[in-house]
Amino acid sequence: SLTAPDNFYSATGLDPLTEYDFYIKSICTSGDTSANDGPYTFETGCGSFAPIPYTEDFISYVPECWEEATGRLTTSSTLNFGSSDWTNDGFANNGTTGAARMEIWTASKDEWLISPSFNLGSGSSSLIVEFDVALTVWNTTVGDTLQADDTLALVISTDNGQTWSTSNILNAWVDGNEPSASGDHVVYSLAGYTGGVRLGFYAASSVTGEDVNVYIDNFVVRDTNAVSSI
Repeated sequence: SLTAPDNFYSATGLDPLTEYDFYIKSICTSGDTSANDGPYTFETGCGSFAPIPYTEDFISYVPECWEEATGRLTTSSTLNFGSSDWTNDGFANNGTTGAARMEIWTASKDEWLISPSFNLGSGSSSLIVEFDVALTVWNTTVGDTLQADDTLALVISTDNGQTWSTSNILNAWVDGNEPSASGDHVVYSLAGYTGGVRLGFYAASSVTGEDVNVYIDNFVVRDTNAVSSI
């Protein structure tokens, strides 16, 4: 309850991207109350998601609470947020929507697609991130290889997106370790990570050459001990 001259109330424990109703009473004391005024509705912002699970199928792009950025992945990266060359396409070039796609082929490409924040709490050995990944020749469904300068990497930021480092790569797809043209479902453990984290897909090339597309779809962060799945 509020007492004059208070004019705000800070609610805690709310879920991100969720609508809530609230009511107002001008008098709220024992034996002396007024009628409810409302409901009034508001929606919370992005905040941090708990893995219960969190799912993203990239039907809309850029998805809510995701961000794009550019910047070379190093031991201490500097990212410029706002846009990137990641875009929407059909997974493995089947159709035209429903997946995130990045074209890797020209010089000076350092493109990021970054997830919302996830609150992993005190950590758990049963927490995972999983998704589908594919690689095709540009504008076809045919498989191909990555060149020596090409990279697709999954990177975790252990300080809620403040810093990004090569020391926190969960997996890198490079020459000799390419996703298939039809798509691979991959799973990575988040055991040992605590607190607020974000996950980034980093696609890079430094020399103009082979023209390929990489795709991400059906992204899930969840606790495998929970009664839920994709």
